[in-house]
Amino acid sequence: WGQTLAVFSSLGIGWPQPISLVFFTQEVIFNAGSNVVSLDCIFNHMGVALDESGEALPRAMVKVMFWLSLPIAVVSGSALFWMFVSWRRVRKIAKYNWDYDYYCDMGLLSVVKRGTVEAHDVKAILLCLGLNHHDVRVEEVIRVAGLKNKGIRYEKFQQQLIKATKSIYRGQAILTIVVLLFIVYPTVVTETLTLFKCVPLDTDALYLEIDLDFQCFTDKHILWIVFLGLPALFFYAVGIPAIAMNTLRRHRKELHKSNIRNRYNFLYDGYRNHCYWWEGVVLLR
Repeated sequence: WGQTLAVFSSLGIGWPQPISLVFFTQEVIFNAGSNVVSLDCIFNHMGVALDESGEALPRAMVKVMFWLSLPIAVVSGSALFWMFVSWRRVRKIAKYNWDYDYYCDMGLLSVVKRGTVEAHDVKAILLCLGLNHHDVRVEEVIRVAGLKNKGIRYEKFQQQLIKATKSIYRGQAILTIVVLLFIVYPTVVTETLTLFKCVPLDTDALYLEIDLDFQCFTDKHILWIVFLGLPALFFYAVGIPAIAMNTLRRHRKELHKSNIRNRYNFLYDGYRNHCYWWEGVVLLR
């Protein structure tokens, strides 16, 4: 939807005012980060960064380094956050009262009498424990505990519930990382490519378009390209779509399963089953 609007808004046609307003609103939303925060303003306030030799780093390079560090921050921050949430939830589950008499009082007398937990008992148990008993969680507990075809001993259910909880929050972490990387990917790639975009001035030399004080293809510029620009293009511009497509390819026969949908549905939702990889092509484009 956003890409379609961007294409039509760039055609230069005299659109009616309501449609122009839609285009303007879409542009503001999709560029919210740059509209709210100005890196130039931040760097001006912080002062000049220095390299190891004590020379001032070009402002353009500092901006590029900031954007290239963003995916690392997204991955590590998301992973740490959901690890902490998972740890707290598992710790809470481990402290629950798993006494049989307690669950008899909670209306699970049939489970206690059988001595086994079956698939249709999971939602009631989660409800008694005060846990989220949404269908997604119930399905994951049933899948991890292997309750689709047979029950398990009640004593083992606590361990399986903890295992399922870890799996659920692992999926949440993956989904968060996928969505955030999808959001920052265009900006990261665009900022990386600015290292290669040079323009001629009145002299014969070429200068970096984003920093006209920085001459292109000098020893310093080549170092930035070799050690920053090219690795960033490989790991980010090509690597992120490649990892996404490879992950979907490995799970192509399991895309209908709930645990896979909860993690990667953002990448293939809306496409036909045999076109699950198309989002990777869109990113590379």
